Amino acid sequence: MTRKWSALWRGWRAAMLAATLLGLSVSAQAETFDSTIADTRTLVAFKVDAAALEAWLPETHRANPYAKGAFEGANLLMMFIDRMLHQNAEGAPKNGGAYRMMALIVPGGHRETGETATYIARVYGPGEGKGPYKTAVRSEVSHSVALEGTGREPLSGQHSWRVAHGGGTIAIDVAFTAGVPRRTSGESLLSTPADASVKRIYRYDQVTDVVLSQPKGIDRTSDLSVSVTIPELKALFDGTEELIGIADRPFYTRQTFKP
Repeated sequence: MTRKWSALWRGWRAAMLAATLLGLSVSAQAETFDSTIADTRTLVAFKVDAAALEAWLPETHRANPYAKGAFEGANLLMMFIDRMLHQNAEGAPKNGGAYRMMALIVPGGHRETGETATYIARVYGPGEGKGPYKTAVRSEVSHSVALEGTGREPLSGQHSWRVAHGGGTIAIDVAFTAGVPRRTSGESLLSTPADASVKRIYRYDQVTDVVLSQPKGIDRTSDLSVSVTIPELKALFDGTEELIGIADRPFYTRQTFKP
């Protein structure tokens, strides 16, 4: 290679490296680190009336039931959360550091494009204001749990959740025999029907034990009871709802980013 072409090559390579580094810098700047959490969770999936559910979504979207997996056919998910530790970007406790809450999650799909989105339609919890998703309401959430195991067997136990709001309650009681859970990690993007500009990126690591799944024919539950009397949920829980599945998630940790 001649000296001239060698110099040109070095110049081109330096320019490409600078562009790559600039691209990485821009990409890194496009996300803002928000917080970290460590939770235990109970997931309860339902199939409810689609028309009533879509009142909780933007007009551009329809309900989009889970198409596969243990919750196949469900279009509404109650995620009961016992937040053991919540830290802000600097590592200090956030929202008091520990608390209990329940998120009402609706998988949706755009009516025209078919693009899917996961919506946090409602958050019941102890905080003031509407929260980052602008859908939170102040509520009293309590959790009672009992676990037991011997030797190498998985922990079995019982969860009792109560959410009090608007003169009504959500009451979930479930005893279960545990199985060997599945561990997964990944990334999800969540939205809110209250403001299309608000999104959060979750990068998570979790352990999940499906203890009830109608699609998969799994039922390791006992002493199961579900009651929903919160007035704003009356149209969803009118007696026609169907319980699709329940999962115990004894370990969940994630980092949250704002895109």
